[in-house]
Amino acid sequence: MSALVVTSINVEGYTKTKAEVIASHCSGNDIICMQETHLGLKSNRPTLPGMKLVAEIRHPKYGSAVFVNPLLDVRDIHTNSSDTNIETVTVCLPEISITSLYKPPASPFVWPDIPTKCRKKYAVVIGDFNSHHTSCRWRKGYNPDLCFISKRLAHLSEKAVLNPLPSCKEDCLRLHPRGCRKEYIAGLTEESLQLLESYETEFETTLSDTTSELGDALTESLGRERRKAWQDLIENINMTQNSKKAWSTIRKLNGDKITPPSVSDITPNQVGSQLVANGRRAETRRAKGEHHSTVIPGNQQNMSILTKPFTSEEFEAGLNTMKLGKAAGPDDILTEMITHLGPVAKQ
Repeated sequence: MSALVVTSINVEGYTKTKAEVIASHCSGNDIICMQETHLGLKSNRPTLPGMKLVAEIRHPKYGSAVFVNPLLDVRDIHTNSSDTNIETVTVCLPEISITSLYKPPASPFVWPDIPTKCRKKYAVVIGDFNSHHTSCRWRKGYNPDLCFISKRLAHLSEKAVLNPLPSCKEDCLRLHPRGCRKEYIAGLTEESLQLLESYETEFETTLSDTTSELGDALTESLGRERRKAWQDLIENINMTQNSKKAWSTIRKLNGDKITPPSVSDITPNQVGSQLVANGRRAETRRAKGEHHSTVIPGNQQNMSILTKPFTSEEFEAGLNTMKLGKAAGPDDILTEMITHLGPVAKQ
């Protein structure tokens, strides 16, 4: 029978980059307990490559999540979040239960009540207790993470503290083929990179004719690569298939100011509310005896082009010519409201 590997980590804010790093460092683990995911109710569900999310507690400041190997036989799951924001997630296997616990620093510790169905023969409780007790030290002056196991498992269990996760720069170098570059130089190739390194070394040590020659060679190499890239862009561009890229290039050449497309913040609910309000105003005017015009179908042949009712095609044509972002008229209807109308409302 293979050993059960359980890992606990305080991620201090879940991100996909952290998830990929954790998955690469914890490959072969059976259960991974995360604390402080910082995922609110509107956030997407967390994922972990190669693992299955079985339970989570949403909280914008705290939050917990437990991932398991898809091959594990999970019998039951229990989550609990107390009034003091102490979070516990219990995963029950056939003979053992694993509980992930997180306690905020300022909250007094109170062990939550776990239902009878989750009380197995063996138990493991692991997580971030924020104990800050000097008698439980690992590698720092305090130990926020603790692990408790059943006495009958003590002689069969091993505890290990993993190395810290790599820095953000190392993550970028591993996840992105182009690496993490603080400064981008257009046209920089392997040849020009060697010239750049040699130029910087000569420039820092001594200024000589060699430094000037390296600078000229570097400038010539960068200019050659930039001209080549520009020629490839002009020769391979296709106005029919790559029209968006072509027009973007033309705008850059002309120096046109590129403005982001405007996105309307008008919602369907606002459109419906405004239409209902306009209907109420019409009923109020009729109740007060105000004048309102009525079209009589029998007299349409005597109407002029200005008073004759318009067709649906004319309505669509006029709608396409209306400009967005304009002020509303006396009826408080915006152009965006009309453009969002459905076919029934347009009729």
